[in-house]
Amino acid sequence: MSQLYKHRLFEVLIHFVSWTLLFLFPLLLSNADLTIFKHDYLHYIVLYISFLVVYYANYFVLIDKLLFRHKVWVYVLVNMLLLGVVCTALQYAHEAFRPTAQVALEASSGYHPPMIGKVINDLLSIFAFWGLSVLGKMVMRWRDVENLKNEIEKKRTETELNNLKQQLSPHFIFNTLNNIYALVAYDSDKAQQAILQLSGLLRHMLYENKDRYVLVEQEMEFVCNYIELMRLRQTRSTRIDVNISTEICNNCYIAPLLLITLIGNAFKHGIDPTKESYIDVNIVAINDHTIRCRVANSCHQSVSNKNETSGIGLENLRKQLQLLYPDNHQLCFDITREQYNVELTINLLKKLF
Repeated sequence: MSQLYKHRLFEVLIHFVSWTLLFLFPLLLSNADLTIFKHDYLHYIVLYISFLVVYYANYFVLIDKLLFRHKVWVYVLVNMLLLGVVCTALQYAHEAFRPTAQVALEASSGYHPPMIGKVINDLLSIFAFWGLSVLGKMVMRWRDVENLKNEIEKKRTETELNNLKQQLSPHFIFNTLNNIYALVAYDSDKAQQAILQLSGLLRHMLYENKDRYVLVEQEMEFVCNYIELMRLRQTRSTRIDVNISTEICNNCYIAPLLLITLIGNAFKHGIDPTKESYIDVNIVAINDHTIRCRVANSCHQSVSNKNETSGIGLENLRKQLQLLYPDNHQLCFDITREQYNVELTINLLKKLF
């Protein structure tokens, strides 16, 4: 069932319940004399049907066709004509439903009460129903405008996220191919193994990560495979420590490729093959719906200078976090001369809506 259909169904239900209660209200105050009650109740029904004519003529036709199209004076003139017709019809109704005893009394006394009192009373009631129709339509229009704005914002967010993913995927592939290229020169067996692992990662990215969110366990498996692929090209001078403990969050959902950005930057910027280097990856569950990813790597001036113009991945990461977790993440950086630290904490989704 579409959202629009639900709103329309709810609107019809509200109208039906409101008018039903309105028409049944006299039954709570019914007169003991059934004959008199039937006469008065019929008069009541005719009266309120006239009011509903004004209400729905405005609600379904005049407000949309005239008022919302900025034809204010035409709208006012048409309503004045409508009010005149309804008021005239009501005077005939009042006369037709006058109690017999009252008619006889007026005939014998020769005194007929002025109609101005009833006309004013009818006009006030008609204006009340007219005001309700305008108020109701304004509320419905405001709700429709808000829904449209939310839908446009949702589509804009989806488009921006897709663009960010399209930027991130080439960035990831570019870094990985550089690593494999370096392997080919001195260890062809490892290079072949790396190509197989890369094909598995690409399959995951192309076919399993189409959704905005994936299960935590799937993403952690992807992270582990990525780290193993990066480990192949490292020398003995590089120490890589990995600790992943997120089992209690395995039934939660996380946006794909967020953590890969942090880990990928550590491999790209934190390793100098000519010096002692290290990377520490620590991903743990703080509770059953929150994970914290800490990545620490060694800093080398030569590597930093070589990559000082880089930063597409981190910039995309910030944008994705703002779009996906605007109030549910914390990203911190700490840079010293010897070590680069980054910490990302995310409150995960327990289910998809």
